[in-house]
Amino acid sequence: MNGFLWIMVIGLVGLVLMAIPGLRRHGPGHLGHLGHTGHGGHAGHVGHTGHVAQGGRSGPAHHAGAGRVGRSEWLRVLPQPQTVFSLLVLLGAIGNLLEKLLPHWAVTLVVLVALVPAVGIQAALIAPMWRFFLRFSGRPASPLETLAMQVAQAVTPFHNGRGLVEVERDGRAVQLSARLSPGNEGHDVHVGDKLRIDEVDPKHERVVVSVL
Repeated sequence: MNGFLWIMVIGLVGLVLMAIPGLRRHGPGHLGHLGHTGHGGHAGHVGHTGHVAQGGRSGPAHHAGAGRVGRSEWLRVLPQPQTVFSLLVLLGAIGNLLEKLLPHWAVTLVVLVALVPAVGIQAALIAPMWRFFLRFSGRPASPLETLAMQVAQAVTPFHNGRGLVEVERDGRAVQLSARLSPGNEGHDVHVGDKLRIDEVDPKHERVVVSVL
């Protein structure tokens, strides 16, 4: 296997590893954690930053914050991992093709020539595709509490006042365990019946519903 094939393989392996959700959480935007922002449980910690300026300790805190900002600015300059891996795949594929078509060319010349179409394809085709997919995968989920008062549909018959319902959340259908509210337990609920969500238990992903 020549050097260009190795470059292409390295790029492909990197892209495959990025596709594993557990390994993407350290990537750009910490995508692996975004799905948990819907609960909003940690939003309250932001307010504690107001204590930094008390007791005359604002100076060190300011310098530490400035250092973090400086490092974050440097990180923004660096290319995204998916961009690097995509370029490696393109460079390896194009370089391997050029090396076979023009075997008398020096390796350095092949690399320089291959970089031009690789960068062009990356910018025109691959980068827009990555932005499209990352836009959806990085979208935070709305809190379950927002489902209150929405209309759900029974996906199983209710037995002893309990069953499963389906409701739309962030454009996707989700199923939740449900029980009838007090005063509605005697109603028969069949598959397809419409129900109103009265209460939401986000911790256990359960809802209390009433018959419409």
